[in-house]
Amino acid sequence: MDTAKCTISTFLLLVLAGCATVDTRWQKAVSTDKAQAYEAFLKKHPDSDYTVRARESIESLHWQEAMSTDKIQAYNAFLKRHPDSEHAVSARLKVESLHWKEAVARNSLLGFKQYVEHNSDGRHVDEAKQRIEEFRWKEATLFDMIHSYEEFLSAYPSSRHSSDAAARLKVLEWEKVKRINTRAVYDALLLKYPSGPLSAKVLAELETCAKIVPSMTNPITYHPWDNDGWEYDYTVRFAGNNKGQTTVFHLPSIINGGLSLLFQSGF
Repeated sequence: MDTAKCTISTFLLLVLAGCATVDTRWQKAVSTDKAQAYEAFLKKHPDSDYTVRARESIESLHWQEAMSTDKIQAYNAFLKRHPDSEHAVSARLKVESLHWKEAVARNSLLGFKQYVEHNSDGRHVDEAKQRIEEFRWKEATLFDMIHSYEEFLSAYPSSRHSSDAAARLKVLEWEKVKRINTRAVYDALLLKYPSGPLSAKVLAELETCAKIVPSMTNPITYHPWDNDGWEYDYTVRFAGNNKGQTTVFHLPSIINGGLSLLFQSGF
């Protein structure tokens, strides 16, 4: 009987000692009031009566740290640790606000694009997209090339700059077909713009030219001039568009593989 009482007493003493140890460690963590102290306590006593309070204290301290730092990385770190926290909504709003502040400060196409990518439902998305559009328009006018205006119109068909982009595009396309000056490019432009001022210009050009060099594999026509032994003369006629005149290339005297070229015009 005495042995049994001794065993019980020893057990009670150990329990009390254990409780005293938990309480002591908890009080130490509270007095320190650092996230690391509460985390150390939870590691030793994951299921104690203080577990919930320890986790709440850790979350609160992490939030205070993020607010004090006030950086995107700090808020993202908080959200990663506490995705279901009561401060999660505030943290996300802070991240978006800082992204916008950063984009405005940079004032660049890349900055506003990054804001939209990171904050697809953000409060400033519409304004960011408008600024992106303006940067794209500046790019198009800076390059001032057919493809730059085509890309802008494809991306922003209803932009306030659409009419200017379309007008400049037609000017550049007209300049291009005039440089190339084949029937194929005129026909392609007429197919793209079947009506309107530009189509009228194309039709007028086709009408005033005696003939426009067709776009063919071999547009050159030629015939023998003379044939006397080893000597050959060729006249190669190209249709021109200089007031209906015809340009003539005269290739005389191909002798023993030699070739001379004389250029004449106005024939």
